[in-house]
This record gives sequence, C-alpha cells and structure tokens, in this order.
Amino acid sequence: MRMLTASWLRRLLLLGLSCLSVSSLHGQQAPSQYKESLSDSEKMYGLALFWKEASYNFAFFDQVPQLDWDATFAEYVPKVLETKSTKEYYRVLMRFAALLKDGHTGVYPPPETTGTAHYDKAPVGAKSIGHRAIIVNVDKKIADDVPLGSEIVAVDGVATEDYLKTKMIPYISCSAEHALWEAAVVGHSPWGLGIAAGEANSEVTFTIRTSEGQERNVRMLRDADKRAAAGQLEMLLPESKGPKPIIEHRWLEEGLLYVALNSFNQPEIVDRFRQEVAPLIAETKGVVIDIRNNGGGSTETSNGILDFFVDQPLKGSAWRTREHVSAYKAWASFGDSKYAKYLKGDAWRTGEYHEFKPSAARKFLVPVVVLISCYTGSAAEDFVIFADGLDRFVTVGEPTWGSTGQPQKFDLPGGGRARICTKRDTYPDGRDFVGYGIKPKVPVERTPESLIGKKDPVLEKGVEVLKDRVRPRTIGTLRNCPP
Repeated sequence: MRMLTASWLRRLLLLGLSCLSVSSLHGQQAPSQYKESLSDSEKMYGLALFWKEASYNFAFFDQVPQLDWDATFAEYVPKVLETKSTKEYYRVLMRFAALLKDGHTGVYPPPETTGTAHYDKAPVGAKSIGHRAIIVNVDKKIADDVPLGSEIVAVDGVATEDYLKTKMIPYISCSAEHALWEAAVVGHSPWGLGIAAGEANSEVTFTIRTSEGQERNVRMLRDADKRAAAGQLEMLLPESKGPKPIIEHRWLEEGLLYVALNSFNQPEIVDRFRQEVAPLIAETKGVVIDIRNNGGGSTETSNGILDFFVDQPLKGSAWRTREHVSAYKAWASFGDSKYAKYLKGDAWRTGEYHEFKPSAARKFLVPVVVLISCYTGSAAEDFVIFADGLDRFVTVGEPTWGSTGQPQKFDLPGGGRARICTKRDTYPDGRDFVGYGIKPKVPVERTPESLIGKKDPVLEKGVEVLKDRVRPRTIGTLRNCPP
C-alpha cells in the first residue's frame, strides 16, 4: 500500500481541487451515473464525502471509541486510489463505512456491480447461533449429504468463525454484535455477502458436522441465484417468492389469539387489524403479537396497532442529534471553554420524546405477549419501547436488531449511494438500545431444531407466559367502546 509521503500530500491537494468539478462550491452533487472505472478525483471525492458527512453528522462515534476517524480517512486514501474498477472501489468504501458499526449507516454499491453477473451463492441457507453457522435449507439434490441442522465448521479449510471475521464482517454495516454475526452468516448474496456467497460460478468446499457428530466435506458451485431465477433450483424447504403477508392471525389453545405483524411499512395494516383481528380480540383472554420478522417501517403505523391495546399516554424513545454552530466553534478555538464541546464535535440538540396518545376508540385491555427476534428492527423496536412500561405487555424471544435512527442519504460517484445515521434514539430514561438490541423480558435461545422449523420454542414460551398471566375472564376487557 502506498504511504502518504509529502509528494502524495501534494497530489491529494490537487485531487481535492479537481473534486470541485464533481460538485459545486455549495455542495450540490452532480447526478451520479455508473461508470466501469472512476478517475482519481472521483475516487477521492466519494471517500472524502462519506468521511465529511460522517464527521459532521454521525450520532454514534462514542460506540466505536477505538476508531480514529481522521487517521482512518488518511489510511483509506491510497486504498481507494489503488482500486482498478468501480466494483473494487465500492468494496473498499463498504469496508470504510462498516468501521462505524451502525445499521443505519453504510455504502450501497451500484446495481451494475452486483447480482449474478458478479456474485452468487452456493445452494445452501444458514443462520447463526452465536458465532456458529447452522444449515437451515439446501438444494434438494444434495439433501442426503447435507442434513438440515448440520453445522458449517469450515469454509475452504478455514474455521467458520475466522472465515466470517476476515471475509464477511469487514464489509457489513451493523450496530449490535449478535445482529452482525447473523448478517455475516445469512448475508446478501447479490453483494457477495454471507457464508454461502462469493464470486459467481466459483467453487466452495464446506466442512459440515451433522447432529450425530459426523464430519464431511461437501463441494458446491456458487450458482444458486442464477439457477433459481431460471427455475432450475428446488430447495428442500420452499423459499418465499416474496415478502411475508403483512398480517397473519389464528387461534391458539385455550382461547388465545396469535397475530403476526410482519411489517409496519404499509399503513393499511391498521385498517386490516381493525377489520380482521379486532372482532376476535373481544372474544379472547390474551394475545400473542409476533413481530419477529418485522424490520420496521413507520412509527405512526406501529402506534396505530398499539392504540388498540393502550388507554393511557406513553413515552417512547428519546432522541438527540449533533449540533453545529460555527461561531461557537470559532470562539472555542480562541480559548472560550464555554463552547469547547462545539469545537470537539460533541454538542447535541435534544428533541421531544416520541409520545403515544391514545385515541377514543375501543381498547382491548388483555394480557399481551410480544415475540421479538434479531429481525425486529427500527419502527418495530419503537413499538417495543412504547410497550416497555406496560405491565400487561411481556416480551419473549431474542434481543432485537438494535438499530434505528434517521439516516441522511446522498449519492456517490459511479452510481452508488450512502447513508449516515444522524439521530440517536434511546429509552426515555436515556439508556441505549442501538448497538445492543432491546433485550426480552423472557429470553429464549436458538437451537438447531428451532432454526429448521421442527420446533418454535419462542412461541411455546410465549404461550406459556401468556397462560400464566391470563386471569379468569369471559371476554377481553373493553374501554372507550362506543355504543
């Protein structure tokens, strides 16, 4: 790697000046179009833009105390300049962004550098248990050699944990440690991420250990996405062809109702809940709300669901964002200690609490168990925080994704995009959950059996908890119910 010598610094100055041709003096970006290769000035501009926006706006530098952001920028200058293609350039930018360790911050490569023309995956699906990778689906043709529930213990002769640490994790922007390892195992094959992913049509050898303790090597070709698109791949377990239904419901034992809310992206879920589910709640003793597959959406939508169950105002997450006042920064540079935090970039503006205010509509004041997982994120985490102070609500399952906030989006040279998380959300009392996840009141650990669908211990525990909390009642309690 080239060192930042004096001659390099002079070159960087010239590159910095030439970057002005890419954007105007007022920071307005030119339209970003894909190019197979970028000029040095474009490479430098993209890196500098991401570094600048993060330096100015990123809300979680304290969660990466070992990171010297300015020194890291200098370290990455020669790395981006040495890239030979736009595809390679974006891999370096993704690695740079991932150092911030935030799920609402990251770099998104141009579509022209992703997909089966570049990356693909072996015909095997896996999920994590800690730092382990458990096989949860496989090509039907090789299912006898690769039993579901087996563990991938090595990839091309490299121990799984070491492989993920070196080949996957450096490119993944994620806040919480448990979510990071899940993302490293599951991945996103169009970007070449995940334990099964890699260059399209490349070969990979997995060492697997079955539930009986037998180890064997299995060689596979990374062509599953291409075969699936051509209708030439049949997995042992049917894979979803699209997103889950936004709402699902069914009766459980002893008059308990199960409701899965799989997204808060579509506002119509509130109307569907009112039409399909509300009439059933009036007949139930308790409700299981499953948001294990809910990655978020709109907090207003999640509050619309909460409104069916809550008859009192609630405090949700508190938030703050970094504040910049140029004059204060200047005065601090002349020794005015009163404004030192502005010079250090540690001044904050605090916003209003997110607040829930119930409507006058009917309320179902029944016990509620909320099932959560590492896929519960963003607005779904807001739902959990609002419910945190209610005795009638109990969370069961795994820690949530641990990432929310307000990202600032911007274009990068060559057709990619980036975002920086500018808003820091916490519990109302200031406790952090971003970077850690919201911990369930009743934790349930994963098992290989649960991952392959033979058991659902989270739902089983949820039903057990709900039964213990249900008091003798004939129907659900109603309040504010119009005649």
